[in-house]
Amino acid sequence: PTIWIPYGLDRCRTSLIKQNDVYYMWYYKENSYSTGSIIHARGASHKDFAEYSMAVPSSVNEKAIDNSSLVTGPDVVFADDNQYLYFINQNDANSYIMRCESDDLDNWTNIVSATGISVDVSSCSIVYKDSEYHMWCTSSNTIYYYRSQDGLAFSIQNSGSPIVDFAYDVSCPSVLWDGSKYLMAYTSFESGMSIILAESTDGIAWTGQQEIIASSFNPCIIQDYYNGYLETRIMYNQTVDDQVQIKTAIISNESWQDFETSV
Repeated sequence: PTIWIPYGLDRCRTSLIKQNDVYYMWYYKENSYSTGSIIHARGASHKDFAEYSMAVPSSVNEKAIDNSSLVTGPDVVFADDNQYLYFINQNDANSYIMRCESDDLDNWTNIVSATGISVDVSSCSIVYKDSEYHMWCTSSNTIYYYRSQDGLAFSIQNSGSPIVDFAYDVSCPSVLWDGSKYLMAYTSFESGMSIILAESTDGIAWTGQQEIIASSFNPCIIQDYYNGYLETRIMYNQTVDDQVQIKTAIISNESWQDFETSV
């Protein structure tokens, strides 16, 4: 089945992992205006999902932070034997990065707030590498880089300056480590709305920026084996007939192309 998300959301970026030949996806779904929940879906492939459960109900998060109204931006991280779900909790005045944990990818407990975040965050992407948590988050039209030893107490890097700064909005970074470098896909509004891909060896200096998917937004970059070959894929959102649809693209012959159609 195709998963459709109500039009008008700019915070429905997905988080996708594969474990034991099962694809697990988390995404934001609006309940009513300015309120929503993170939904968990499963599938036998990257393009065939069914909603499975509500991963982080808004009612739970309202107990975690007083007067919270919006739960969005899921990012699932495997750290050694631990499984964490990071997400953004927003109200009219502030936004917070929250974390909960699970041992089955279905039931999530111990919701706590990350500390040391000095900017008002709208989205984040976290990579666990060399026993350290690396986080890239957006605030206004910029992307900042943080690091943490325990995944909760973060310290801003690059002397507090943003690593990506354009005259127009940049949002929803999604980062992976491919074994030799970081790859980041993010949404840029510099000339319309498109997905940009860049690479870095230190998480701060990014090069090779290129537009890879036009008229699309909220990317999620992953790597997966397909017929024995390691592929880099990007799941992203695209508006189709006034609905926001989750689609997938893969790299083929060094260029990006639509893969199948939608998930």
